[in-house]
Amino acid sequence: MSDQLIDTFRTRGAEIDRLLDQMDEESDVPNENLRRHQRSVFRTRAVVCFAAAGSRDVSVPHVVATRNISQGGMAFLHRGFVHPGSRCAITVRSSKEKTRTLHGVVVRCALVDGTTHEVAVQFDPPR
Repeated sequence: MSDQLIDTFRTRGAEIDRLLDQMDEESDVPNENLRRHQRSVFRTRAVVCFAAAGSRDVSVPHVVATRNISQGGMAFLHRGFVHPGSRCAITVRSSKEKTRTLHGVVVRCALVDGTTHEVAVQFDPPR
Protein backbone atom coordinates (compact mmCIF):
# COMPACT_ATOMS: atom_id res chain seq x y z
CA MET A 1 0.00 0.00 0.00
CA SER A 2 1.14 3.54 -0.73
CA ASP A 3 2.28 6.00 1.93
CA GLN A 4 0.08 8.63 0.27
CA LEU A 5 -3.13 9.79 1.90
CA ILE A 6 -5.79 11.74 0.04
CA ASP A 7 -7.66 14.15 2.34
CA THR A 8 -10.16 16.02 0.18
CA PHE A 9 -12.15 17.36 3.16
CA ARG A 10 -9.31 18.94 5.16
CA THR A 11 -10.23 22.56 4.47
CA ARG A 12 -13.98 22.10 4.32
CA GLY A 13 -14.83 20.82 7.81
CA ALA A 14 -17.60 23.32 8.63
CA GLU A 15 -19.14 22.93 5.17
CA ILE A 16 -19.18 19.14 5.49
CA ASP A 17 -20.74 19.38 8.97
CA ARG A 18 -23.52 21.61 7.57
CA LEU A 19 -24.12 19.14 4.74
CA LEU A 20 -24.30 16.20 7.16
CA ASP A 21 -26.71 18.13 9.40
CA GLN A 22 -28.91 18.92 6.39
CA MET A 23 -28.87 15.28 5.27
CA ASP A 24 -29.87 14.11 8.75
CA GLU A 25 -32.75 16.61 8.88
CA GLU A 26 -34.01 15.51 5.47
CA SER A 27 -33.59 11.77 6.06
CA ASP A 28 -36.65 9.60 5.53
CA VAL A 29 -37.62 8.73 9.11
CA PRO A 30 -40.38 6.19 8.20
CA ASN A 31 -37.74 3.87 6.66
CA GLU A 32 -36.00 3.59 10.03
CA ASN A 33 -38.49 0.89 11.06
CA LEU A 34 -37.46 -1.27 8.08
CA ARG A 35 -33.80 -1.44 9.06
CA ARG A 36 -32.30 -4.49 10.75
CA HIS A 37 -29.93 -2.40 12.86
CA GLN A 38 -30.49 0.97 14.48
CA ARG A 39 -28.19 3.67 13.13
CA SER A 40 -26.30 6.06 15.39
CA VAL A 41 -24.83 9.40 14.42
CA PHE A 42 -21.10 8.89 14.01
CA ARG A 43 -19.28 12.06 13.00
CA THR A 44 -15.55 11.68 12.64
CA ARG A 45 -12.93 11.28 9.97
CA ALA A 46 -11.97 7.79 8.86
CA VAL A 47 -9.47 6.37 6.40
CA VAL A 48 -10.85 4.12 3.66
CA CYS A 49 -9.11 1.94 1.07
CA PHE A 50 -11.21 0.57 -1.79
CA ALA A 51 -10.75 -2.43 -4.08
CA ALA A 52 -12.96 -2.94 -7.12
CA ALA A 53 -15.13 -6.04 -7.04
CA GLY A 54 -13.03 -9.05 -8.03
CA SER A 55 -9.75 -7.12 -7.79
CA ARG A 56 -6.88 -7.34 -5.35
CA ASP A 57 -5.64 -3.85 -6.26
CA VAL A 58 -6.24 -1.42 -3.39
CA SER A 59 -6.65 2.33 -3.81
CA VAL A 60 -4.63 5.05 -2.19
CA PRO A 61 -6.14 5.67 1.27
CA HIS A 62 -8.78 8.40 1.37
CA VAL A 63 -9.92 10.42 4.37
CA VAL A 64 -13.71 10.45 4.50
CA ALA A 65 -16.31 12.17 6.68
CA THR A 66 -18.45 9.59 8.43
CA ARG A 67 -22.19 10.10 8.83
CA ASN A 68 -23.59 7.19 10.81
CA ILE A 69 -22.88 3.65 11.92
CA SER A 70 -24.83 0.58 12.94
CA GLN A 71 -24.05 -3.00 13.82
CA GLY A 72 -24.42 -3.88 10.13
CA GLY A 73 -22.68 -1.00 8.36
CA MET A 74 -21.89 2.66 8.04
CA ALA A 75 -22.30 5.64 5.74
CA PHE A 76 -19.74 8.29 4.91
CA LEU A 77 -19.12 11.15 2.50
CA HIS A 78 -16.48 10.77 -0.19
CA ARG A 79 -15.37 13.10 -3.01
CA GLY A 80 -16.02 10.67 -5.82
CA PHE A 81 -18.14 7.80 -7.06
CA VAL A 82 -17.45 4.30 -5.71
CA HIS A 83 -18.95 1.35 -7.55
CA PRO A 84 -21.36 -0.80 -5.54
CA GLY A 85 -19.73 -4.18 -4.97
CA SER A 86 -16.33 -2.60 -4.26
CA ARG A 87 -14.60 -4.01 -1.19
CA CYS A 88 -13.33 -1.59 1.41
CA ALA A 89 -11.39 -1.39 4.65
CA ILE A 90 -12.39 1.48 6.95
CA THR A 91 -10.05 2.50 9.75
CA VAL A 92 -11.67 4.49 12.56
CA ARG A 93 -10.32 5.83 15.82
CA SER A 94 -12.21 4.96 18.98
CA SER A 95 -12.90 7.32 21.84
CA LYS A 96 -9.88 5.80 23.60
CA GLU A 97 -7.61 6.70 20.65
CA LYS A 98 -7.29 3.09 19.52
CA THR A 99 -7.82 2.32 15.86
CA ARG A 100 -10.03 -0.40 14.46
CA THR A 101 -10.35 -1.55 10.87
CA LEU A 102 -13.78 -2.64 9.64
CA HIS A 103 -14.18 -4.56 6.38
CA GLY A 104 -17.19 -4.52 4.11
CA VAL A 105 -18.68 -3.97 0.69
CA VAL A 106 -20.16 -0.83 -0.86
CA VAL A 107 -23.91 -1.35 -1.29
CA ARG A 108 -24.86 2.17 -2.42
CA CYS A 109 -23.21 5.34 -3.68
CA ALA A 110 -25.35 8.42 -4.30
CA LEU A 111 -24.46 11.93 -5.42
CA VAL A 112 -25.20 14.42 -2.64
CA ASP A 113 -23.71 17.74 -3.73
CA GLY A 114 -21.22 18.73 -6.44
CA THR A 115 -18.70 15.89 -6.36
CA THR A 116 -19.62 14.68 -2.87
CA HIS A 117 -21.18 11.21 -2.67
CA GLU A 118 -22.72 9.34 0.24
CA VAL A 119 -21.29 5.83 0.33
CA ALA A 120 -23.11 3.08 2.25
CA VAL A 121 -21.11 0.06 3.34
CA GLN A 122 -22.38 -3.25 4.68
CA PHE A 123 -19.90 -4.79 7.10
CA ASP A 124 -18.64 -8.33 6.62
CA PRO A 125 -20.12 -10.80 9.09
CA PRO A 126 -17.92 -11.43 12.15
CA ARG A 127 -15.59 -14.41 11.82
